[in-house]
Amino acid sequence: MATRRQLAMPTAARLIGALCFGLLGWCLAVIATPFLVDSVAPPAFVPAAIIVGLYVGWVYIGSRVTHGYLAAIGHGLTAAFLLGVMILYVHAFSIMVGKAMRRQYGGVMEAVLDTFDLTLREAARFTDATLLGTLVIGALIFALTAEYVGRRYP
Repeated sequence: MATRRQLAMPTAARLIGALCFGLLGWCLAVIATPFLVDSVAPPAFVPAAIIVGLYVGWVYIGSRVTHGYLAAIGHGLTAAFLLGVMILYVHAFSIMVGKAMRRQYGGVMEAVLDTFDLTLREAARFTDATLLGTLVIGALIFALTAEYVGRRYP
């Protein structure tokens, strides 16, 4: 029996959601660069933010279109939270891998548990009105855009 995920076909709303949230991920990565250590982004930071944005736009926003514009606002706020947390976690995971390569952990579980602590520490570093405003407003605009496209091109 086929599951819902297997039956998910590409739609215009999924494509637009993925492209818009990928763009939002790129914008957030560029805006967040000055808040990183030495104001230099790690080599994988920007591509990771774009990939996370593409994923959130395709899977989360793209699958929730045609529920109405009010629902799209709620989905946009949830997507903003998802995008922010996922980018922070991927960044913390890359920091953890770097620390693990320098053998700063006693074991695997210590490294895995440290990713959550690193995520919270990195989140405190990225509390900026411009960054958070771009995240929320961009997610709202792009969720409404995906809703419009989903209704216009079913």
